[in-house]
Amino acid sequence: GWPMQRIFKCNIRLGSEVAAIENLKEIVSMDPSVNDSEMIDTVFLESGIEGVIRWFILWLQESSSPDFFLRVNLSSRVASLYGLLGDAEQTLIWLEKSFEAGDSNLLSQKFSRDFAFLRGDPRFQAIFHELGL
Repeated sequence: GWPMQRIFKCNIRLGSEVAAIENLKEIVSMDPSVNDSEMIDTVFLESGIEGVIRWFILWLQESSSPDFFLRVNLSSRVASLYGLLGDAEQTLIWLEKSFEAGDSNLLSQKFSRDFAFLRGDPRFQAIFHELGL
């Protein structure tokens, strides 16, 4: 769940793409209805780590996993992955969804490394202003 996603992101930041791929395989294996290990390898070979992150975002959104920890705080999880990609627009869209959903994880995200590139953006500031932060 969430801790494994953090390890996945840390490995990407450290340039340990192979370790990140193995972390991602562990994460998706929590959904017993699918076996996406080969798909992850294929995406990595074709599109690199950015493609893998984008694939993971789609997988999170489409996963039918009964695992509560894969479903909880989905919006902030997706926002953090878009943040890892440096995609300001999608990150802000998902942070807003997180706010609208009352995502409890959002409170800890203001100072997250995933969003450092947005701290000066008035839209980012407005979201956290609404939370009283």
